[in-house]
Amino acid sequence: MANFALLGVSGFVAPRHLKAIRTTGNEVIVAVDPHDSAGILDQFFPTAEFLKTPHKFSERLQELQHSSNAIEYLTVCTPNDLHVDHVILGLENDMDVICEKPLVIDLVDIDRILKAEATSGRRVFTILQLRYHPGAIDLRRHVRSTNPDHFFRVKLSYVSRRGPWYQVSWKGQQDRSGGLIFNIGIHLLDLLLWLFGPIVNVHVQEHNLNTARGTMEFERARVDWHLSVNEEHLPDAVRIAGGDSYRSLIVDGREIDLTSGFGDLHTRCYAEVL
Repeated sequence: MANFALLGVSGFVAPRHLKAIRTTGNEVIVAVDPHDSAGILDQFFPTAEFLKTPHKFSERLQELQHSSNAIEYLTVCTPNDLHVDHVILGLENDMDVICEKPLVIDLVDIDRILKAEATSGRRVFTILQLRYHPGAIDLRRHVRSTNPDHFFRVKLSYVSRRGPWYQVSWKGQQDRSGGLIFNIGIHLLDLLLWLFGPIVNVHVQEHNLNTARGTMEFERARVDWHLSVNEEHLPDAVRIAGGDSYRSLIVDGREIDLTSGFGDLHTRCYAEVL
């Protein structure tokens, strides 16, 4: 059993990490968040210590790391612009780190993380959950078995309805989230890289607070992509059914199901890392 700390426990994605930590047989010793609406802890780790600032956490680590409750892994679920500092905090305190994507929103910060990894001897992992999706795995097999000269034609759409709160929060701030492409599109972008190889060219046709669209040319595919948090971009059938999100990946005219099968993907990521 490994001991974990979790930064950002009140956020949207934290419950998936809490479930993954528990399901893989591990323990959250301390959770940190400036917002104290952290009742979710009672469902997973009711005895976890709770702190409200990374500074308090840093101070507490001096005690924990010299005790029987020494923390081996730090999970980072904080806003995107804070990832680099929190990842380095973990490395400098002798922890391996599991960080939500995007790992950083400025490439210069990758160098900071690499240097901290090398100095500490610890590792940083990020969540690549769509690589474990059954539909994605089948598609990758298909891509790899297809003639290497074949160039795939791909259409990707991801619409996830957000209310007015979204633009007021850090998620709606370009300098904090990285914008739509980093905030809601990052997992799908990772999937495309995993399927079709390195990006060769990118053309952005539209990019604002609510929607982004364009084309990306990969080593083995040309992708027309559309990301949106605008409810009006949901297909009529989804809206009539009361749905709030729509994912569509069409490859050479064949639609790949990415809507179902999301239940335990974070847990599978954790099992692989551990």
